[in-house]
Amino acid sequence: MLVAASGSPPFAALASRSCADLVKAREEAEAASTRLAAWMERHCLGSLETAEPFCKLQSGVLLQRLAEERYLTGDLISAVESGEKALHLRRELGQQEHAGEALRWLSRFYWYSGNRAAGERCAAESLDVLTPLGPSAELAMAMSSQSQLLMLGGEHEAAIRWGIRAIALATELDLPDVVAHAMNNVGTAESSLGMPDGLDRLRKSLQLSLELGAEDHASRAYANLSHHLVALRLLDDAAGVLEEGLAYCAAHDLDVQIPYLRAARALMNVRRGNWTEAMSEANDVLALPGTTPVHRFAALLPVVMVNIRTGPPNTATMRELGRLAHDLGEVQRLAAYANVRAEALWLAGQHVAADAELSAIYARTTSSGERAAATELAWWLSRVGLTVEPPSIRHGAFRDALTDPRPAAAHLELLGSRYDAAVCLMEGGQEDLRQALEIFNRLGAKPAAAAAQAMLRRLGASKIARGPRPTTRRDPHGLTARQLEVLDLMAEHLTNAEIAQRLFLSERTVDHHVSAILSKLHVQTRDDAIRHA
Repeated sequence: MLVAASGSPPFAALASRSCADLVKAREEAEAASTRLAAWMERHCLGSLETAEPFCKLQSGVLLQRLAEERYLTGDLISAVESGEKALHLRRELGQQEHAGEALRWLSRFYWYSGNRAAGERCAAESLDVLTPLGPSAELAMAMSSQSQLLMLGGEHEAAIRWGIRAIALATELDLPDVVAHAMNNVGTAESSLGMPDGLDRLRKSLQLSLELGAEDHASRAYANLSHHLVALRLLDDAAGVLEEGLAYCAAHDLDVQIPYLRAARALMNVRRGNWTEAMSEANDVLALPGTTPVHRFAALLPVVMVNIRTGPPNTATMRELGRLAHDLGEVQRLAAYANVRAEALWLAGQHVAADAELSAIYARTTSSGERAAATELAWWLSRVGLTVEPPSIRHGAFRDALTDPRPAAAHLELLGSRYDAAVCLMEGGQEDLRQALEIFNRLGAKPAAAAAQAMLRRLGASKIARGPRPTTRRDPHGLTARQLEVLDLMAEHLTNAEIAQRLFLSERTVDHHVSAILSKLHVQTRDDAIRHA
């Protein structure tokens, strides 16, 4: 990299780059810009307009490298500025291939800055410039970038076609880094369409990028893979990818992806029910300097989700989330926003016979082929009484939620997505509602707990739980005083029978306590629970 931060932070700091880290990286990029300007002044003897062709050539090279460095360190505004200057010089010197490459980079800079329209324009211009020149590394990468932009916009079938073309040309020209980039796009699009090979292709893209030392490609693979694992509720897999990705990006000064990965980790913790941890991380991302619209939406989403689930809702943050989703204009953002807005309506007890915004987003989501997103959104819209045609092919963790809510709840519980499991149980009878209420109370989901209590009362139920005891609320994992006692004895490596004898309980009661402890700590074995304790 052209600019590298001096020294490497200790591993404990890698997953949470501070505002100071990012400010330092950007200051170093600005210092590089100043050195570049001084070089031009010394060697070009005047402005770029009057400089000799050789000086313009060297300036174009340095400006392009500076633009890429500013992008990688997260300074998108400056990246666009340097990239446009580099493009101007390339065109002035008649360097068509380099101009096509500069346009391809600008497409990425503009997209990440939240200006998708400019990104699409630059991507199209890049192909227009490079295609007549014949096969080249620049053309292969421009094809892959076009695939990337289509994938991000939800046009997955077109993304796959362009990605396959890029892979074919890159293979012919022996360009493994371009193959890795295009495999990322194809795998992400396939995963969105519900194709079973999508995640495997994404993992192969990541592995190839790491083997090649293609840092930007690797960081993007970490981002896309973790995003899809969280969306599919494969949360344990997502946790490992996120930790590895954050460490990699921090070690290689790839600050542009760190906020996105941290926002994805916050969303993962929302799914897991670790809401305090999720809010802390998401708010840290929102406080970073120069947050892009893409990063801001990704971080604001978990904040709004926790806000509506713990109540009372903050209407200002919901409005901002909606504005960002519409400004970015991509199905993946719009569908996520629509899910949250529908959930907020459900928690407020509001049913809608018609809603133009939600209906329009659902129609676009289904037409895009975002099958997991469409399946989840159809389920939430049904919760608020909005009649929509279910997706023809249902996919993801909510595949059976519309038709078989109890098995869907069991599946979601197994995946660690307990809140969603509890909402599915709201379709059942008294026992299902009591189980849902227990989960809501454990999570501190007051609006949903109130809805479950109201439904139980309407069914004539008695002895309805009101919420966790004060001692349970004080424990960060929601463990009761008795469960804490059982955990202490588990740490002494006592069997359930021995714990039952020590606490004067039945062995069956201890079995229930142990199962509840494992569930609340999100672990699978007694040894894991003991280590956690």
